[in-house]
Amino acid sequence: MYLHGVLPCIVYPREIRPRIKWDGLALLATEDEPELWEVEAASEIESPGINVAEAMLGGGLDARYLDSLMLLEDITGPNFPDPEPRRLLLFAEKNHKHVFFTEPCAEDDEDWLDMLERQATKITNPMVLLKAIFQKGRYRRIHLELSKISKPVSGMEPELFIAGSLAGAWWIEQELRLGPELSSERDARLAARIRGAVAELREKCGRNDVVLLLPHHLARRNELLAALESCTTPEHISCVETASDGEEE
Repeated sequence: MYLHGVLPCIVYPREIRPRIKWDGLALLATEDEPELWEVEAASEIESPGINVAEAMLGGGLDARYLDSLMLLEDITGPNFPDPEPRRLLLFAEKNHKHVFFTEPCAEDDEDWLDMLERQATKITNPMVLLKAIFQKGRYRRIHLELSKISKPVSGMEPELFIAGSLAGAWWIEQELRLGPELSSERDARLAARIRGAVAELREKCGRNDVVLLLPHHLARRNELLAALESCTTPEHISCVETASDGEEE
């Protein structure tokens, strides 16, 4: 398995894209996500910038993140649909790779639906909403702290590093609203399905040394790794056919 950390809504330069051969792609999304991406892509062609404008109309943490990205001149973004996961999906489809959607469909999965309902209840709790009033200052502090303790990787432009700190602050704020118990429950379920995807990929390819590419929000890597390491029971998950030996662009 290869974990590929990405920054939401940002086009990754070629220099920091993974340069490996891989057999399958696991997306932290539902099977419906590609359809939404196509709608966003069509809207963007018809009216450039409309997706970002609509996302910012909702205000809140998402709008703050997008607004911060717009101040950075040397990155390509914010863009919709999310550039890096969609790029990898298009490459997988073009080269007949196996694709796995690791997030269950709520309409068909009562346990996942129940968890989503509890998440919605938690983030609309009056105390959580009250804390959100002071979110802007906390978001800025988290961003500054991440900038101090993080180091750019080789080939990363300074403003892309800044974008990484902004994305990290955005994710941490999201998780603070959700709370550790619900976050752990979500990650444990996703980890079981990712492990199941690896097992299915091995069966499809007829060998054990398969590489499953897992693009994920860079800020959640440690939590995903912990969930994957503690997972003992893989959950079966089907894939989109089929694999080839193409190399990533």
